[in-house]
Amino acid sequence: MTLGERIEGRLSDLGMTQAELARRAKVPQTTINSLIRAPSRRSSPHLLKIARALHTTPAFLTGEVDDPTADAPESPALTDDQSELLGFFDRLSRADQQALLQIARSMGGGEPDPPRRLHADATASKGE
Repeated sequence: MTLGERIEGRLSDLGMTQAELARRAKVPQTTINSLIRAPSRRSSPHLLKIARALHTTPAFLTGEVDDPTADAPESPALTDDQSELLGFFDRLSRADQQALLQIARSMGGGEPDPPRRLHADATASKGE
């Protein structure tokens, strides 16, 4: 298997998109896409960050080992409050999830997403 195939496999196993991986690994999505699409690519300076975000190791991604969880760092355990918050988050619409993420990033000191309209004007929904 190629590096790209292994990345795609982990994305599928984790139910994660390329965009989510890029955000978690703090690398451009174009980097993720080029690693997946270029069959001759065997490495990247971002490989460790990508492997961590995929809950695996660079050795698995590069084909040195076949077990994606061998020597992979364990996922941190969630507190009861964190689990409850995730449950609420999962029940929100996609637009509301994006709005909440934008608020959380702003409050957490992260870089907020560029401003965008999350909801239509009240008058616009009446066909005006």
